[in-house]
Amino acid sequence: MKAAVIGDIHGNYRALRACVEDALSLGAECFVLLGDFVTDFSYPERTMDLIHSLRKQYPCYAVRGNRERYLLERREGKTEFFPGSKTGSLLYTYERLREKDFTFFAGLPIYDRVALGGFPVEIAHAEKDSDSLVFQPGQERMQDIFHAMETKLLLTAHSHLQYMERHGEKVIVNPGAAGVPMRMVGRSPYALLEFSPNGVSCLLRQVPMDLEPIIREQFDSGLVGKGGYWAIAILNNLLTGKNCTIAILNRVLEQNGAFREEVWARCARELGLAVTMEELLALWERQKQSQSPGNESCEWQVLF
Repeated sequence: MKAAVIGDIHGNYRALRACVEDALSLGAECFVLLGDFVTDFSYPERTMDLIHSLRKQYPCYAVRGNRERYLLERREGKTEFFPGSKTGSLLYTYERLREKDFTFFAGLPIYDRVALGGFPVEIAHAEKDSDSLVFQPGQERMQDIFHAMETKLLLTAHSHLQYMERHGEKVIVNPGAAGVPMRMVGRSPYALLEFSPNGVSCLLRQVPMDLEPIIREQFDSGLVGKGGYWAIAILNNLLTGKNCTIAILNRVLEQNGAFREEVWARCARELGLAVTMEELLALWERQKQSQSPGNESCEWQVLF
């Protein structure tokens, strides 16, 4: 049995569709969705329609991410979103979601134990007790995650980095952020697991992603108008493989300017971000020259 593992879609429905189509072509029979389904790209309802359709057609296992928590907290009156670079993208998403989407979010845990192909597997957006802890290879806290694992395999997301890490008999697989990947440009990552009587194997996969329509939709849909420089920084993430959103947010917070758009504009210039649609499209044209055609993946790796 093969299972496709997809994390951090962030509303990039084109990336989700590409990953699903690729996984099905390789024989995927079920899907594991690791949260942060929406909030950073245009038309979040299209992403949710794809997810609802997947759940009807195939066995699906899902956990909630921190972005879904933000949306549910707004629905419960615990927080507020406003137009502008700080929370405008969240507001844009919140206003476009339907009752069935919120019902789906509310019914999800942040961590679960499931049986895939007869093997016990832990799934989480981040880890067992938090939907927002970031950990990755080389960090000391990763050893704490290994120690806390109750099974041999943890499927996790949130860091936006695609990796497979082993510690003794335990393995952590992060499929990467399908919607907003780090350290890659023009590709959408996910993981494919194969379960057999002989054990479990993993393929880390990267699917080509055309960024031009995504850039255009970010502007044409009104998302940039409502989400400001955060929505623009998200596109810079895609075009550079770097975490431009965190870079600009940290710089803005240092100047106590989270709700002042002129501060966001100044910080964007200081960081050298592409800001207009024309600048972003021109950057994509340059980046395309270095992209290799076709799908890319590592070799199948035996986990255990």
